[in-house]
Amino acid sequence: MASPNTTFVTATALSAQQLNNFPFGLVGYAENTSLAQTGITTVTDITGLSVTFTGVAGRRYRVEGYLLLQSTVSGDTVNLIIRNSANTSLQQSIYHLESNASAYFCTSTLVMAATGATTIKLSMQRQAGTGTMTANGGGTFPAQLVITDIGTV
Repeated sequence: MASPNTTFVTATALSAQQLNNFPFGLVGYAENTSLAQTGITTVTDITGLSVTFTGVAGRRYRVEGYLLLQSTVSGDTVNLIIRNSANTSLQQSIYHLESNASAYFCTSTLVMAATGATTIKLSMQRQAGTGTMTANGGGTFPAQLVITDIGTV
């Protein structure tokens, strides 16, 4: 089987199998442009950031979550977590926040296999500290969950 990185020769036909190795692109997307979810301490799903898609065996999917995070206390630590419908953590990023500081954070990108109906969601948790944690998303910095088919294994 030729990979997407196959060197093709002029006047040689490109087969359906070779074409199917290439990425299919966007398969799922959720966005919240009016998010103001506050008081987060334990693992909490972020409102509106859940995507269900149909995974195809042998393909890989890149999952990316974007969220504007804020704390009222200097030094709080927050986990931004990618989870499945069974609430299993698939990937997480840990951020140290400063007082009243906002930053547009991206989770560590997760590359995963999936077959059949698959639900992915973005969650967060205050890992350490005492401040009020807030997940924000607005028109300029929307909260997003993006799932992209990146091709075959």
